[in-house]
Amino acid sequence: MKLAIKEKAIALRKRGYSLREISEQLFIAKSTASLWTQNVEMPKSALKRLESRVKKCVIISSQKHIATTNAERDMFFGKAMKKIKNRFPNISVDESKFYTTLIYWCEGAKSTDNVIKFANSDPKLVLFFLAVFRKGFGLKLEKFKAILHLHEYHNEKQQIKFWSKITGIPIDQFYHSYHKPHTGKRIKPDYPGCITINYYDKIVAREVFGLIKAFGQIYK
Repeated sequence: MKLAIKEKAIALRKRGYSLREISEQLFIAKSTASLWTQNVEMPKSALKRLESRVKKCVIISSQKHIATTNAERDMFFGKAMKKIKNRFPNISVDESKFYTTLIYWCEGAKSTDNVIKFANSDPKLVLFFLAVFRKGFGLKLEKFKAILHLHEYHNEKQQIKFWSKITGIPIDQFYHSYHKPHTGKRIKPDYPGCITINYYDKIVAREVFGLIKAFGQIYK
């Protein structure tokens, strides 16, 4: 009986069946299938069939992995949205100051405490930062100034209009943009450029820097 199963395994291998397929069809261990068929020479038709099967398995495995990954991402996004919706946008003034400070600690300029200077290219982060900054500190629109860092392939007027809409800063409060040298080798069609937002109020700036210093002392 064992010999008959072995002969079937060899026959299946010659037809281009994978070790897993042989194992599943004959109810034997994959290692046994490998041992029994290790010296089998497969014709071109069998090799072609095996290659096609392997590619198909790789594709199926990749699709399953992508589906699992997307499901996990959707799950965590859903949980995050429930938690965030319970807090935003109704956070307190103090909480707004804390969020402002932590973002600025990561992304803001630290060379002087006379001005708030925040630079980023992510419109969503810029939008969030300005929302909590304004709520926390009661800002005045006329104290804002902005400058864009663009590549040569950007349309300056379009990008200023785009960032003005995101930030709520009037177009006439944008400085002349800085154009970065570009090699032309790589163009990012969705890259909106980087915006630097300046808020000229030393009292506000020093409060933010005081909060940064305080956060830095918490876990000493």
